[in-house]
Amino acid sequence: MSPEIRATPRAVALPQRRNRQHQVAEPVADRYTPTVRAERFPTRAEMQALVRGPNEAQERELLGGTNQPGRLIPLVQGRNGAVVTIHGVNAAPGAVDSLAEPGVRTGQEVHTFAYDDRFRRLGDSSRDLAGQLAEWMDRNPGQPLSLRAHSMGGRVTLGALSVLQEQGRLGGRRINLDLVAPPLGGFSAANWARADVTGVLGRVIPVLRPGQDMGTSSGFQEQLEALRLPANVRTRIFVGGRDEVVDPNLAGFQRIQRNLGAELIRLPEADHNTILEQAR
Repeated sequence: MSPEIRATPRAVALPQRRNRQHQVAEPVADRYTPTVRAERFPTRAEMQALVRGPNEAQERELLGGTNQPGRLIPLVQGRNGAVVTIHGVNAAPGAVDSLAEPGVRTGQEVHTFAYDDRFRRLGDSSRDLAGQLAEWMDRNPGQPLSLRAHSMGGRVTLGALSVLQEQGRLGGRRINLDLVAPPLGGFSAANWARADVTGVLGRVIPVLRPGQDMGTSSGFQEQLEALRLPANVRTRIFVGGRDEVVDPNLAGFQRIQRNLGAELIRLPEADHNTILEQAR
């Protein structure tokens, strides 16, 4: 078992979200042209203003509808590699803005992965992310890459790394992988989602399609539990002491942690969402 760290949460003010409902409409492509990074070290307030991912409505607009391929959205220009954030279920890229802050501090580019977490299989989203990361890797040989994922986004990210591993693309660079409150053990309650054999229900019932890859006995779970990553991929797993969603004691969770050689960081006062402000 890899070493475990207990961290004391910092007293951090939650970021103030802007109300976009009253903003003048502008083309989505223009809104998400990368912000130019300041040369001096940004304050926390400046970082919060700098990193602004799309909300759910904007994400759907960027994707062009439901069950469409996911794609990377550039948010901040930078050098020294990139940090990519990946949100969880029933959320949007804007929900994980705080996960990008370490990348802003080190002058990295900031990207977020926009994907349909309600009507697209996790396996499909994983392949979408793998394809987008492969393109970035080809454009930036040898540059470091940080992947920071929350909740179900952690499963999508591991699925993408599994694809990239099979393609032999993970070597030759430093990769930091941070999984924040990831349900690595899956959910037994999601095993029923496989009953939708024809896929008809999944087209109209939110989260049914992703749920097919959330079950403890799903093929996707088997894929994650079989994953081994090369030594250049440094993995940390953050879990909250008050998280009622993720159970780090599940056999599947511990098997994945062990296979990844991941460092487990416990944040005793964090729940499933407040952990986003404490995972640094």
